[in-house]
Amino acid sequence: MMNNDLQRFVRAVCPDISDDKQVKSSHDQFSWFRVVWATNTLVIPPLNYIKTNMLILDKTVEAIQAFAHSELGAPEYDWENLNLYEASTFEDILQMIDTVHKVAQGRDIGVDIETRRIEWEDNKLLSIGFATDESTCYALYNIPIKGARGGEDISEDCNEVWQALEDLLTDPNINFVWHNGKFDCSRLKYLCNLDARIDDDTMLYHYCAVNEKRGTHGLKDLGQLYLQAPAWDDELDKIKREYCKQHKIRLGDFMYDDIPTSVLVPYMQRDCIATLRLKRVLQRLGRPEASFIYGKLIEASNVFMRVELNGVRLDMDYLEDLEFELEKELEGATKKLNEVSATIWDPQQYSHDTGAKVKLIDEFNIKSPKQLKWMLQQVLGYPVPSTDAATIDMLIDEVDAGLITNPRAKDFLQAIASVRKNSKYMDTYVQGLRECVCRDLRIRGTFNLHGTETGRLSSSSPNMQNVPRDKKIKNLLCATPGYKLVQMDYSQAELRVLALLSRDPWLVKVYQDGKDLHDAVATDMFGPNFDKEQRVMAKTINFGVAYGRGPGSIAQTFKKSMDEARAIIAKWFKPMPQVKAWIDNRRAMAKRGEACTTIFGRERHFVVTNEDLNHVQNEYINTPIQSIASDFTMFSLIEIDKFLRENNLDARIVTTVHDSIIVECRDEKDLVDLVAQTCVRIMAETPLKYVPDCPVPFKADAEVGYAWGKLRSWPEEEE
Repeated sequence: MMNNDLQRFVRAVCPDISDDKQVKSSHDQFSWFRVVWATNTLVIPPLNYIKTNMLILDKTVEAIQAFAHSELGAPEYDWENLNLYEASTFEDILQMIDTVHKVAQGRDIGVDIETRRIEWEDNKLLSIGFATDESTCYALYNIPIKGARGGEDISEDCNEVWQALEDLLTDPNINFVWHNGKFDCSRLKYLCNLDARIDDDTMLYHYCAVNEKRGTHGLKDLGQLYLQAPAWDDELDKIKREYCKQHKIRLGDFMYDDIPTSVLVPYMQRDCIATLRLKRVLQRLGRPEASFIYGKLIEASNVFMRVELNGVRLDMDYLEDLEFELEKELEGATKKLNEVSATIWDPQQYSHDTGAKVKLIDEFNIKSPKQLKWMLQQVLGYPVPSTDAATIDMLIDEVDAGLITNPRAKDFLQAIASVRKNSKYMDTYVQGLRECVCRDLRIRGTFNLHGTETGRLSSSSPNMQNVPRDKKIKNLLCATPGYKLVQMDYSQAELRVLALLSRDPWLVKVYQDGKDLHDAVATDMFGPNFDKEQRVMAKTINFGVAYGRGPGSIAQTFKKSMDEARAIIAKWFKPMPQVKAWIDNRRAMAKRGEACTTIFGRERHFVVTNEDLNHVQNEYINTPIQSIASDFTMFSLIEIDKFLRENNLDARIVTTVHDSIIVECRDEKDLVDLVAQTCVRIMAETPLKYVPDCPVPFKADAEVGYAWGKLRSWPEEEE
């Protein structure tokens, strides 16, 4: 029986769980999230551990809900008696491909590959597996094609095997099911020039139809949770750890061709079978309302596979020059920081105020958040909530806007910002981009369609969503010689989505009249002769209040009293009563525990407590705005890719950043104009295509140039 605390937690997560299903907690980590079928009991971590670890909380919530709504009642899958077949010689490989091709007709096929490493370069295909049913998998290794293990010395057989695999992977009568298929398909193309497509992806389906929380989409975790699968990677992980220990290398530097085939291949085969089994179980548990957005995610995954393969060119000559420049700037910024901090830093006073032990001879350490927080309080006269980059950026914005006038505070903040900026530029962009550039001088990042809970795109290696606006960094990315970059960018996409959702007449009319919202709000709040500071305030409030910023945040940002901040917010809402009504309704929905959904079928799940109610209410406001704006960009990306490929244009999407899409196009004026004009039109028309009664016009602008930081407005660009 569950104790009272555990029972309350379980009922809060899933009120309709039946009495015959029991949940117990255990300190044994190996038992977590497993069902003891003999007693119909789910094992979860202890409550005190759950409450201190958000990822564990998310996994626990999902496990309870899956267990409560499952109709399995007993283990449904046998993990011991599997039909596993292997082929490693030319004749056997061809025969196995032919067998799979015949058996797979009209069926779901679970597919997985193993590669030497996850990076693009210094890589090769080790094996590929095809699960033709939920207990049968065929595996190929030592495949005689370019990039494959052992293939380099078997050139005479390459074409025949390659063609057989190409025919199989492109057969329209087979439904290919992957888990994170974008990785597998992109590597098949890059390493072996094999075309493959994603028809189903259990990772994406779990993300959009079952549980959107980050960190919950791993195949092994889902296999354990939904399939009651044993850990089938224990032996592989053991070999990996021992090898790294013996050779004194990091786990991230391990190469998978050091795993014996006898271990690697059965591991991959179970991945294939688990993927196929998982599809059936998840489809039974997933939300039907998510079917539309799931279909779009599959389309987008195939597009982003091509975007990643295209990559964007890195200007290596410019990178070398920039490195030299940044080294000088960092040296100067550090010297300036030392001079400024020496007038503020008092080790004795710091130790007295914080209780921290420091030596009287110790200098200020910028890498210490505790010391930095104390220093900021000394120069500002009030404590700051954090020392993260966002807080420092906000304070610098206040300096630029004339809201912070204390000379010591200005000097210190500017010195801190300069050191941080130049250090980040060196580490993240100079060194970071140099490490991940491919031999053809192109950066091939990873775009994560499942990387955020709101649905916004994220990226890694490098993070293209976080590239600074500084042109000297953006200029690192450029067009291939003979080509130009064409960037299309939505104008105020998220605020237009707010107008769409609220249907506020005043806000809708601002956009229908083609006005700048920030100017319109500043005029309404401060009159037609508003100044720079007032426009900054209007812009900040436009984005802030729409995302739930309250008077406390506004008061702190603009150094106003709480009464003044409340008056500012009230003035902002005055011409937009339906915006206020929409925001108030979203807050009420959160308090009532109603579903947080979007018009396209995305849904977020929250465990609401009194402590985090305000945060959750803000997320109820933020989520549909961010999500729909991001989806419009994703839908546009799909349409633009279709337009470029169907018309066989010498142009391709090379990256996206937030609400913008960047195309590399052959440097011919007529072609550049066609691409820019058509893509801008597609982005403007896409919202109306998917929301036919949309009252808000969406607008996209185009820029053209040879380097990302030197783009000029189109069509007014100067040659």
